[in-house]
Amino acid sequence: VDVAQPPSEAVNNSAAAASAAAGPFGIPMRICSASIAGQLWPRAIVRTIPAELPMDLSPGPPISNDNDGIDAGHAGVDPVVVASYTALVKRLEFIDALRGYAVLGVILVHTVGESAAFGARGVQLFFAVSAFTLMHSWRRRDDGASAFFLRRLFRIVPMFWLSIPATLALMGWQGMGLGQVLTSAAFLQAATPQGIMSPIVAGGWSIDVEMAFYCLFPLLAKSIRSLWGSLAFLGIAFTISDQWHHRGFRLVAELYSSLPLSDVATFVGLSLPAQLPAFAAGFVAFHAISMMERAPRLVLEIMLVVAIFAIGYFAENDVHNVFAFSLCFGAAIATMGAGAGRCLVNRLVILIGRCSFSIYLLHFAMIGFAYRAASLFEDPTLRVAALFILTTALTTAISILTFKFIERPMISLGNRIVKDLSGYRQMNPAEAGS
Repeated sequence: VDVAQPPSEAVNNSAAAASAAAGPFGIPMRICSASIAGQLWPRAIVRTIPAELPMDLSPGPPISNDNDGIDAGHAGVDPVVVASYTALVKRLEFIDALRGYAVLGVILVHTVGESAAFGARGVQLFFAVSAFTLMHSWRRRDDGASAFFLRRLFRIVPMFWLSIPATLALMGWQGMGLGQVLTSAAFLQAATPQGIMSPIVAGGWSIDVEMAFYCLFPLLAKSIRSLWGSLAFLGIAFTISDQWHHRGFRLVAELYSSLPLSDVATFVGLSLPAQLPAFAAGFVAFHAISMMERAPRLVLEIMLVVAIFAIGYFAENDVHNVFAFSLCFGAAIATMGAGAGRCLVNRLVILIGRCSFSIYLLHFAMIGFAYRAASLFEDPTLRVAALFILTTALTTAISILTFKFIERPMISLGNRIVKDLSGYRQMNPAEAGS
């Protein structure tokens, strides 16, 4: 199933889709998950997370929006459509895998420290994957900006709001006031340097940037309809980012003259204008896939290897170069979307990716608990390794529950509300438009 294929075409190509449903990229699932890491996680645990499209890709027509976990035996659903849907889910498992690697990078930098600073670039990988999946969902659903905003509201707000009191309960208020709580809940933490430097939810700045990008997304999605358009957007994003780092820095330094210049630089670097190239790379990846799918498999694999080596080079030599990392991440998304990198997709990293939003929000509060056990190791290297592994395991275990009982129900509720409003408008077009 083509990653950008409309639902009607997916149904028409159902025979091919049904055969592809055997596993991601059309190969048996047992081969894709044969890596050592994939076999460490019991299949029974993986099954607790329903086989659904990634968090930004819950299914559009012709499959009902109020049930992301449709299986082949679901009453009233055409098995041919379900086969196409299942094949699409399998094909897009690489997205969850990339989310898994992204959140593992973030945990790594927060547990290991400056020596693993490259892990912070997992945030830019999140941004690029987000733009890619939002474009796919936008094209697949084609139900307008209001439906998009409602779905995003129910996708992000419930878990983020829950993470605020959870973090305060686990880590203490530490001088936080009610104003900071309200600012964080309103997704305005990243609006000021003070908010960036004293967050409630560690990494919450990136959620604020994501929400700000959502405000721009419908206009961008309607305007950027080709690979050339997305490349132009990438160039514009680079220019905006470059000018913001120079002129924006001077402007912010004048407005907040009492702050250290290091805090000003941090604020400028973590704001939407500076991060825009990562989102633009996701647009390029989305529009490039249809062209890349025509390339020989060997060429795709070589391109992916080059992108991975480039990521390693910049991680070692220029870790703060957001634009360079964005280009590499865009190339990785496009090549994996076209069928490369099957060995990078396994059941464990998919599971982590599906729960990555909760993991991202909660992992920092879990580090303290993991440290108590990790401190039993006298060797510093073993202690740091244990801290990373225990933090990941503990946070993932909790996040499986929050995904199942908070995130998924809220996603489904948002889908039902959009569906009900859509039906109301169709029955009452005059009143709905008034």
